[in-house]
Amino acid sequence: MAVALSSLVSSFYGLSISANVFSKPNKLSFYRSRFSYLPPLRRRFSSSSIVASSTSIASVAGPTSIPSLPEIEGLSLEKYVKSRLPGGFAAQRIIGTGRRKCSIARVVLQEGTGKFVINYRDAKEYLQGNPLWLQYIRTPLVTLGYETNYDVFIKAHGGGLSGQSQAISLGIARALLKVSENHRAPLRKEGLLTRDSRVVERKKKLKINKKGPAEAGASLVILMSASGFQSVSLSISDDESDDPAGRIRLGRRKCKKRFFRPSRGILGRFMRSLARWWLLLLFVPAMVLLTFEASKQGKKQIDAVRMESRQLEGALDERSNLNRLDHTTRIVNGVRELCLKMLKPEELHNLDFPEYAVQNSPVKSLMYKSYSGQYASNSNSTMLSYQNGTTRFNLFTGYQTLEEREDSYNVEDNAEVHCGFYNDNGGFKISDEDKQYMQTCKAVVSTCAFGGGDDLYQPIGMTEASLKKVCYVAFWDEITRGAQEAEGNNIGIDGMIGKWRIVVVSDLPFSDQRLNGKIPKMLSHRLFPQARYSIWVDSKSQFRRDPFGVLEALLWRTNSVFAISEHGARSNLYEEAKAIVKKHKATPEEVDAQIKQYRYDGIPEDRRLHGKKALAEASVIIREHNPLTNVFMCLWFNEVVRFTSRDQLSFPYVLRRLKIRNLNMFPVCTRKDLVNSMGHKRKVKPLESRMLLKQ
Repeated sequence: MAVALSSLVSSFYGLSISANVFSKPNKLSFYRSRFSYLPPLRRRFSSSSIVASSTSIASVAGPTSIPSLPEIEGLSLEKYVKSRLPGGFAAQRIIGTGRRKCSIARVVLQEGTGKFVINYRDAKEYLQGNPLWLQYIRTPLVTLGYETNYDVFIKAHGGGLSGQSQAISLGIARALLKVSENHRAPLRKEGLLTRDSRVVERKKKLKINKKGPAEAGASLVILMSASGFQSVSLSISDDESDDPAGRIRLGRRKCKKRFFRPSRGILGRFMRSLARWWLLLLFVPAMVLLTFEASKQGKKQIDAVRMESRQLEGALDERSNLNRLDHTTRIVNGVRELCLKMLKPEELHNLDFPEYAVQNSPVKSLMYKSYSGQYASNSNSTMLSYQNGTTRFNLFTGYQTLEEREDSYNVEDNAEVHCGFYNDNGGFKISDEDKQYMQTCKAVVSTCAFGGGDDLYQPIGMTEASLKKVCYVAFWDEITRGAQEAEGNNIGIDGMIGKWRIVVVSDLPFSDQRLNGKIPKMLSHRLFPQARYSIWVDSKSQFRRDPFGVLEALLWRTNSVFAISEHGARSNLYEEAKAIVKKHKATPEEVDAQIKQYRYDGIPEDRRLHGKKALAEASVIIREHNPLTNVFMCLWFNEVVRFTSRDQLSFPYVLRRLKIRNLNMFPVCTRKDLVNSMGHKRKVKPLESRMLLKQ
């Protein structure tokens, strides 16, 4: 042994220190409660040396005392602290922060009598009456003689009580610097401004512990003070070697294993990664597959919910949009203006049709092809299938060949085209009384509802003068008539429902109700032979403007013969074709055949035509009835019959082929100002496939 146990006992007998001796390693432990004052460690000594002073040891006095907090009647300690620190710790002037190991302490000093409060508890209670820890927190104030001048309020967390007490000591010392910079010298002299950076040996990274559990002896550190801070350090061990090298435990050197290492190339790294992550590679695809299957199972339910929500939204929109007369506006060059600038009501009252003007048109006269008997051999039905080499042409449309189609676009002064009503037996029968009424119309607002899909919305916003000059005609079939009568909308003796003249059509030529609806939409010049102007409105919309004001604003004022809305979402027919297939509005085979023909005819994918969008939205059509616009509508109708019934797909094709210039493509907001959009109310009922005409 470096120091005999008997000599230790005799040397420190006057300290009244009780010792316990343990076997291998022997340890000499002292009860801390017998010491009165244990200041911080300031010097380190070797384990075999004893540095002590008789005056230091003899000066150990009775237990250190910290003033206790006074009794506060009816007020808890937490409320007392908050009353002393208005605004909290951060709002105080004298504040400091100390750290030791994992402990952090925030300290506030206020003038007082030397009270210590830690985490809203008395310091003695919080530190468990440990004299060493209590002396730690008093040392900075004792050093400067302020032990009765300040009250100390502390928030501490992390680590143990020993680390917290040392962190508090550092925090108090730093707070005292804010009282006066003159305190720096004495505090630094006593080492109170330096953070103790030591950590436990086992927490040191990449370092070898020099004291093994078996070789290292018991260490005793006695910290005492009289006037100066002096200390004694003892290290005792039964089997400690005198050779310093024998007391050092070296880490065992590991021999390098000799074995084959895989290649460090890309393949080697890949194989190592595969061996490490193979389970994840199986798990991720399995989760993706399960998610996909779950989404498929829930898709039907989601679609059903969406359908119900759309129906509800449609009903709400219908109630909110019906009979609205407010004008839509837009911002142009930073200024808000009306989308449709119409004349005032008093000006509309005196407005009349303009005189006939000489049209600079390539078409001077127009003739419509009619039945000549050449197709009688294969014309036993008005409804022919589109696929399998046949067409939808029938006795109503005539049987236009591809050569005739191409010739129809080479317009001359005297044009002759297919334009419906090809044969008297072709269908679309109208009563003589309705025909007589329709021949009296010079301007007409028309709509149609075949298959009972939509209600009839009364037009609004017109003047009394317009009512006398403009006809309002709605085309129905027997299905729509029955659906409306079931809801109490009966046709009057005069054939009217409100402002609409109801024309009931029989023997519709197509089984597809969408194609039947194209007849009054595109062939109004055939149905109203005396009309000079027509306005078409889809049955899902309510017309809400004066028709004379609309003709003046969109045709006469702009010197146009045709007006239609730009498309709100897309800009060319090829984008429209993709949208039609995606939304299942037509079969991919139908759309593909039409697009191939249009590409063959050289239609570009340009998004602009004459400065406007190259795609139109055809729910509202305003036009003058002249040879050129009539040819345009005939050719447009033939394209719809030959290919798909989606008229927005064929409109830009016919427009480019005929090269019409006096065309007004107004913005979407103008269309919204013309009508209140109500949406379709119910699903259209198709006609049953049957033989309409016989030889």
